[in-house]
Amino acid sequence: MDGSARYAILKRLKRIASTPEAVLEQCGYPAFIAHLPREPSSSRPRKRARMSPEREPIASTDDLLTPSELETASEDPVGRRTRPKTASSDEARQADSVLADEKASEAEHLARIESQDPWNDDKPDNPWGFPERIVQEHPALRLRNFFVLQQHHATAKHFDLRLQSQYIRDGVGPCTLSFALPKGFEGFRPDKPAPVRMAVETHLHPIDYTTYEGVSVGTTIVCDIGSYTMRSSYAALRRGEDQDADTQDEIGRPGSADEEALAQQYRNRSITVELKGRHHHFIVNLKLSDNNTKYTKPKGSKPGVTEVKRSWLLQVRHPRKHRNVPFRSPYAVWPSNSDDFTSLFTGKTIAQVKAEYEASLLRSTLKEKEDRARKVERDRALKPLTRQLLH
Repeated sequence: MDGSARYAILKRLKRIASTPEAVLEQCGYPAFIAHLPREPSSSRPRKRARMSPEREPIASTDDLLTPSELETASEDPVGRRTRPKTASSDEARQADSVLADEKASEAEHLARIESQDPWNDDKPDNPWGFPERIVQEHPALRLRNFFVLQQHHATAKHFDLRLQSQYIRDGVGPCTLSFALPKGFEGFRPDKPAPVRMAVETHLHPIDYTTYEGVSVGTTIVCDIGSYTMRSSYAALRRGEDQDADTQDEIGRPGSADEEALAQQYRNRSITVELKGRHHHFIVNLKLSDNNTKYTKPKGSKPGVTEVKRSWLLQVRHPRKHRNVPFRSPYAVWPSNSDDFTSLFTGKTIAQVKAEYEASLLRSTLKEKEDRARKVERDRALKPLTRQLLH
């Protein structure tokens, strides 16, 4: 709002404040006008004698604000938030026309974006709503039986194994069964007995978090993406008795049988799954001991937190060959230092991702400080003008 408009509003408010209440009621103004501050009586001599209320010149009704305009002006007399509209203002009508055109163009833009949105769930070739470029690079994300391995540096460094299944719990939509692996798959060698590690079951994660990379609660990168196949047991797999089941859901996504089998083995507290990704290909056994039948409250969690965790026993099996399919041991692909893992999307390590985020955060903080300093200088320059308008 420019200075002339503010001056006009203040001038009209001053006229209203000096107008008798009876005249204002005849003009249709509400009773709250009586609570407006009246002109203070001054002991200084006036240039002219004050006339009686009957003969005192009254501002014309054209110069008075309407009740709605008066309410807006009383809440914001200087016009910092809103600009009261007057019926005779061509600028106000022009501003309304420009605002309507902007809203129409914005609605058209949003409609065009939604029609081209790669996250649209109605597309059969991208049913989970992942970005199209990621799905093209990793076709396993089109399946119902896909897995993702993420490296996560939060309170403690660990890896997250996520298996997609919407049958884990009733009433829950597409989600991932997630296990936190403190040491990942480090130390599993084909020439030594498989050690037993701990896998902490965490809460179900939403499907859109599967391909997340960045810094939120710690730093996260995606290390591997692939498909999983459920096996009845490792012994049956070695004997060749465990056959693959190739089924599809109602929109043609393969892996429905494996997804249901995962939910069934999860309820039976024993999971045998074959992971086949870009870097890993081996068998994982997860078992829940009998003495761990109840969920435990996370240590240090706030009151009312419903997140629960259970500790499973993890073993990795890696037969050298099964049905002419070579298995890949974690020992062959796991780096000596887990921090050397690179992102499957960007090729950056988790330390590089964190450093870039901190650099961008620093730039953003400096920009905010500069903007705040410019605002202070602008307000300081406008302060005399504002004082002059108000007085």
